[in-house]
Amino acid sequence: MKLVLNIEPKPQSRPRFTRHGRAFEDRAMKRWRQGCTRLIRKNYTGQLLVNPVKIKVIFYIEAPQYIRRMKYVEEELRQERIYCAKRPDLDNYIKALYSGILRSY
Repeated sequence: MKLVLNIEPKPQSRPRFTRHGRAFEDRAMKRWRQGCTRLIRKNYTGQLLVNPVKIKVIFYIEAPQYIRRMKYVEEELRQERIYCAKRPDLDNYIKALYSGILRSY
């Protein structure tokens, strides 16, 4: 089964803290996770998964602006042959996605 979420990937943000030490989540992260959850509920029509699953994830991230300005890489960008190695790391993208998946059930 293939599930495509047409949403720009967002890395998991760090928790924020109030002056009294209570943790809360960034509003932008919360909105992104809600959007991700809506897309999963809309696009996944199968049954609830109860067994272990194998997940293959591909993130398409827009190239940083300094790379997009370079004229000599225009063709590679157009053909999506340049891999993005910018921060944040892949773990944070996966954490955010899995949190959205878990909240969709």
